[in-house]
Amino acid sequence: MLKAILEILNFSVMLAENGQKGIELVKNSSVDLIICDVLMPEVDGFEFIDIIRKKDKKVKVIISTGGGRIDDSTYLTAVNELGADDIIQKPFTIEVIEDLINELLN
Repeated sequence: MLKAILEILNFSVMLAENGQKGIELVKNSSVDLIICDVLMPEVDGFEFIDIIRKKDKKVKVIISTGGGRIDDSTYLTAVNELGADDIIQKPFTIEVIEDLINELLN
């Protein structure tokens, strides 16, 4: 669903089936924005961001989560400590994604 939303908003999208493949994609490509889940096979979202930030501190990173509350201080502390730019809770609408991306990239 997220891929479809981003394509409607005219973004080029690369997908990775797990955190490790995501790391490989980012290492071999130039990206402006990464949206990753907290829970991913092989490499979780927090480890993923830590690895990505070592490669590129400028890329914008949004964590997507389906569990918990995004105002939970545990999530917010972890996101901030790892250098994510924002966190979004599923389910979300095209308008929410568009507003968040515009805020981060402009």
